[in-house]
Amino acid sequence: MASGMNWILSGIARAGAVACLAAMNGIVACHAQSLTVPFTEAFATDAANWAIDPAGTAAAWNGSGGPANGTFISRAGSGPDTGFGQFVSGPVLFRGQDGFDSSGDRFVGDWLTGGVGSFSIDVFHNHSAAMLFQVRLANPNNSPGASSVNVSVSPGAWTTLNVPLVDSAAVFQTYGQLGNPPDANAFGQIFSSIGNIQVGLAPGQVGGTGLGSSVTLGMANPSIAAVPEPATGVMLGAAGVAAGIFWLRRLRGRHAA
Repeated sequence: MASGMNWILSGIARAGAVACLAAMNGIVACHAQSLTVPFTEAFATDAANWAIDPAGTAAAWNGSGGPANGTFISRAGSGPDTGFGQFVSGPVLFRGQDGFDSSGDRFVGDWLTGGVGSFSIDVFHNHSAAMLFQVRLANPNNSPGASSVNVSVSPGAWTTLNVPLVDSAAVFQTYGQLGNPPDANAFGQIFSSIGNIQVGLAPGQVGGTGLGSSVTLGMANPSIAAVPEPATGVMLGAAGVAAGIFWLRRLRGRHAA
């Protein structure tokens, strides 16, 4: 079964490559891949076009030291908080963007019809105190976007941030100019066209100076997971019922004896 599926995926990839070559002759923008669910970026050999600033400067690649001593990307220090008044935002540390072809655009597309159930990422820092991290998910034009609720990350340890795709104030603190969750229309508008992933710090932590170059910030394993199949829940429920019936029968048998 697995070999058959690999053959199908290989055929799709070949077809995509042919389409890209044809499009190049017509001067049409073309990326080799698109939304892939599930998918995890392992950063196996390089930063996979993930950047640390709007200019597209590549993050540093590290062959070890990540979760389970695996690969990861990093940067030294950060920029300052930006904006003013209620629009102050913390610095963006890592950017996976459609415009950079980050991860071959495997995160780019309609997450709702594509069956994305959650986004997760491992983060690290060695600042002197715990820091609040957040994830922002936006369309290819970077607006509108959804910002996750802040998560406290202790220094010196890899921490997983998990963002389930749920229209809830417990998951997202804002939908940008579209307002605050829950808002089904805003949620649908944002997640029907994801093109930018930004991993950053919550505002109010680094002020106007940012973090110095002595601070290392790391990121590993950005992942999108599929929505669990309904059949899985049914199977688990059936298994639970069967186990319960078996237990009751044994109990009755003991009482009869």
